[in-house]
Amino acid sequence: DIFPPDVVAIVTGGAEVGAALTSLPLDHVFFTGSTRVGRMVMEAVGRIVRDQGVAEIDARLEELLVDGALYAYQEQQAEGALEKRVLLEGFSTVVTALGPRAKPYLPQICGTVKWRLKNKSAEVREQAADLISHLAPVLAACEEELLGHLSVVLYEYLGEEYPDVLGSILGALGAIVAVAGMTRMTPPIKDLLPRLTPVLKNRHEKVLENCIELVGRIADRGAEFVPAREWMRICFELLETLKAHRRGIRRAAVNTFGYIAKAIGPQKIWREIGISARLAAAAVSRIGRARWSEASNSCSIRLRPRMVGVETRNTFRRCAKVVLRASASVTGSPSSSAEAG
Repeated sequence: DIFPPDVVAIVTGGAEVGAALTSLPLDHVFFTGSTRVGRMVMEAVGRIVRDQGVAEIDARLEELLVDGALYAYQEQQAEGALEKRVLLEGFSTVVTALGPRAKPYLPQICGTVKWRLKNKSAEVREQAADLISHLAPVLAACEEELLGHLSVVLYEYLGEEYPDVLGSILGALGAIVAVAGMTRMTPPIKDLLPRLTPVLKNRHEKVLENCIELVGRIADRGAEFVPAREWMRICFELLETLKAHRRGIRRAAVNTFGYIAKAIGPQKIWREIGISARLAAAAVSRIGRARWSEASNSCSIRLRPRMVGVETRNTFRRCAKVVLRASASVTGSPSSSAEAG
């Protein structure tokens, strides 16, 4: 009775009505309902922000938007994976779209993330680490000190016992390393990498893939901060991951081998690891006996090729190709490059 019908309207209905309302260009939508309705509202918010941006949002609406998204993230009661993913992506979309304008809200957001990292629920901790991955670029641009503090907190949680949570923590660290750089990373890379080497023995697929990708990123951009002995330890661990069932793990391991070979020299990898008889057989079948004999002599080792299974041969062949390609890039030998390809 207070507001005219063209300003405020009350609509009653189910999920179909809610979906129709959230698709309209309305200034405000107040709703009561289940978490499914909340998911639809958050989807609509994320879609509008992505499509139309935040340039026309004034300071008051900006504050309401961030507070509402943060409250929905904190108080979520959704149990399904889809609902949790929608809330996470919707919240991160709003903060990312605001960019530098989100700086006043970042301390509160980071405080919420730290609090949720201590939660008893593994799913809550996992989602908190995933949110850091999404917000890392904004934190790097606006609050570099907060980003460094969060990286230290994640570093302290590398002993997490739940593999899904540990995988998300590693993914968050990888996102921070990507935006912070090697020189500004806290804790320093020389302290971080030795903590990652034992994690490579973990056979959980999410943990292994994210850990290898993080190690590869460090090897690609900051190999000089880590002693060569530590890289050799990692090479030994990576050999086993080349036999992983998941393709993403094998791809990440092969790329990391290439980064390490470029950093410390491929000949050192041949010499120290000795490659193994199975790799020798794979290399023989791929690049020919004459070339493998030359490589063996240069490394002061003599390996006899033997028959191995097709799966093992294909797996170790990838390692041989990467090391040879890295050798070609380091030495500039065109013949090595051609044969490695």
